Amino acid sequence: MIVPNSPANTKTNVLVAALLLLFSNSLPSLASPPNAVAAPVYLDTTKYLYTVSLGSVRDYLLDLGGHSVWSVCPRHRAHVTFHCKSQQCSLAAASASSNSGDVSCHGHTCNIRVQNPITGRRAWSELTYTESAFKATNGSRACKSVTFHNVMSSCAPPHLLMGLPTGSIGCLGLGGSNLDLDFQLTSFN
Repeated sequence: MIVPNSPANTKTNVLVAALLLLFSNSLPSLASPPNAVAAPVYLDTTKYLYTVSLGSVRDYLLDLGGHSVWSVCPRHRAHVTFHCKSQQCSLAAASASSNSGDVSCHGHTCNIRVQNPITGRRAWSELTYTESAFKATNGSRACKSVTFHNVMSSCAPPHLLMGLPTGSIGCLGLGGSNLDLDFQLTSFN
């Protein structure tokens, strides 16, 4: 169910009441886990592309065919990286082989190749973790905030933002791999 809200700048603000349906045991520990979580989704009316907001000022292009979550990481803040022989890199390699992606080791750091779905440009990006914030919902109204820590993502170079809606920091893939957001969220116990 999409509920329109007031326009914000050049975007029309909408709330997806059930962005991702989750089993109650897959959510972080809450007193009474909800059946779903929700996040604000915006339409960029200049490009007719949708972004989703996961936390404060963290808009991602919603990429229904994308196989991972990637963003440009702030230069002034360090991020976790994974060794080539880590479990996380093995998971990325398994995902890449089933989805025509690439995994490589630059030095001893695990990297995956990500793609901008608008321009088609691809680049190597370091595998890392990020946080994703949602509102728990009972199906009719948003309730308590829920944050998923340790969502696997990658730090991509800034040139991959070209062509994305203004304010986007990366892409949120929902295209059916071990690294896309819906698979990861339903895997949390």
